[in-house]
Order: sequence, then structure tokens, then C-alpha cells
Amino acid sequence: MSYLTERKLANTMDTPVNLPTTQLKMGDWLVIATLRLTAPMRITYRFMNFNFLISSFDLTKIQSVNLVVPTFGFCYVGLYANYVSGDPSGLTALDIVQANQLGLVTRTGNPVVMTDNGTYSWVAVNNVQFSSQNALLGPNDSADFTLAATGQARVELDLAA
Repeated sequence: MSYLTERKLANTMDTPVNLPTTQLKMGDWLVIATLRLTAPMRITYRFMNFNFLISSFDLTKIQSVNLVVPTFGFCYVGLYANYVSGDPSGLTALDIVQANQLGLVTRTGNPVVMTDNGTYSWVAVNNVQFSSQNALLGPNDSADFTLAATGQARVELDLAA
């Protein structure tokens, strides 16, 4: 059993990873939090509630050809190491919380522990794009989403180092 000591408490900070209710246009993304890690620090990410509140377009008309990353949902929050800028769809994510329908999605996976020096960013993404292969989502349509996210990452000074 681990006990909370004065030393551990002085070396621990819980940091919010939050996106207030925000509209993301079709195909757009937004960095919602960034933490820089330097030795001997450790970041532990375990909690995220991702709320897909509103869609300006009928979700039943969106097909897999309309997804920028076909293996992800209509929208998602991704955790990326050393993300600089630009479209995150070509990058490897350390963790993804994705939504395929309106409502709340809770992160249920094992904690992600980061110990390598670098910058860690959480990015909210509208994963929908126009495709000529789907006539239901035309070039004049836009699937804009209203999203919110509430999460937490723990930053600790690694006492073992």
C-alpha cells in the first residue's frame, strides 16, 4: 500500500486536460492541453470524459469514406508525443478517446505513463471530410461538431531518480 507523504504531495501536481463546449468545423482540430516533461518527471494520464454534444449534419449519412482516419470515430481526443502543429491524422497517437455517436464516452483503458523527455499534447479532432464517393455528404455540406472534454494528467517528480 502506498502512503501519501509530505514529500510525495510536494512533488505531485494534477493538471486539467479540458475542452469547454466548443464547435469544431469539419476536418478541423484543436490542441486542448500540452505538458512538457523533463527528467526526472513522470506524467500519468488515466481519466477523460469526452462529450459529443451536437452535430450539424445527420450522422447516419456519414460513411467510412468520409473519415480522415478510417479506424477512428467521427471525432476524438488524441494524446501525441512531440506534436508541433498541423493535421494530427498522420501521427501515431499514444491514446485515443473516440466517439461514433452523440453522447458521453469515458476513457476506460490502462493509465498511460510517460517518462521520456518531450512535449505531450492532447488534440481534439473532427475526423470528417468530404468525399466524392459519398453523395450524402456533398461539397456544400459541413459536418460541424460541438464537443467538450474533461480529463486529468498527474505530473510527478520521480522520487526514485
